[in-house]
Amino acid sequence: MRTTMQAPRPLALIIILPLLSSCDWRSDGAARLEELYPVPEVIIEDIVIPEVDLGDIGTAEGLGGWWVMRIEEHGTMPLVGKINLTDLFVVRVPADGGKAELAFCEQIVDLPESGGLGATQMPDALKTALGEVKLELSLDAEALSLKAQKLAWTWGIQGMKDPFGDPLPTKPDDPLVWDQDGDGNPGVTMHVLAPEGDRYMVRREVLDFAAGTLTEDGQWLAGKLEFDIDEGAVGYKGSETLMKVVPITAVEGGNVYHLRRVGSDPDAESPYDCSKLVTEHLGVFQGAPEPGRGPMR
Repeated sequence: MRTTMQAPRPLALIIILPLLSSCDWRSDGAARLEELYPVPEVIIEDIVIPEVDLGDIGTAEGLGGWWVMRIEEHGTMPLVGKINLTDLFVVRVPADGGKAELAFCEQIVDLPESGGLGATQMPDALKTALGEVKLELSLDAEALSLKAQKLAWTWGIQGMKDPFGDPLPTKPDDPLVWDQDGDGNPGVTMHVLAPEGDRYMVRREVLDFAAGTLTEDGQWLAGKLEFDIDEGAVGYKGSETLMKVVPITAVEGGNVYHLRRVGSDPDAESPYDCSKLVTEHLGVFQGAPEPGRGPMR
């Protein structure tokens, strides 16, 4: 059986304030966005991922191997309404099971109440640059779990003494500002669709993970989380209004993460690269267990 579905549009978070009052955007903005940036249809097969042979699940090697990860976050934005974020990662866990190494693939942003307002497009250079900086999460190899912990994930920033608490840089010549995507502009470049232009930005997301739980079959690891996002503009190409941003307020509850096991040998090639994960993620994470419910270990 095959299901034809529209691929979710990869979007970023920053939204410019003047757009909120643009005449006619709410009535025809989504149609205009589709005209300018059509979303290709993707054929998503019924995806069957065989259970990975775990060997002795009671050892540290029980977590070693390849996983794919989805982080789901929900919030609100002034005048725009709800915002739903989905971050996708390919994850390697070394044989000792002590940490997870996350390689970013894609961020999908759904703005269900905006009528297309606030759309932006993440350039491929930015996706690649973010994926090259591996994020690390600590695992409990004995308990076969992800430890409760906080992670500060920054874009376009380097050398920050306290990545959790220091204020974001506000000037393009600040030594903390890093041309991470290597395009010659400060920070990272995000393309804004209307009014069209580029914003050079910095960003910090603090992810507060609750301890994760492994399912009885050892194929899923799931838990809840909280998040806080802080963004700023350090330059632009186009309209000066690109320097203005709208804050995101996290909604409590429903913010979760899931890891699904896809391979047992961390020294072999991953069964999933970013392209495959982005294309198949709806099927890959279908049937994901709800943290705290179901057949968890």
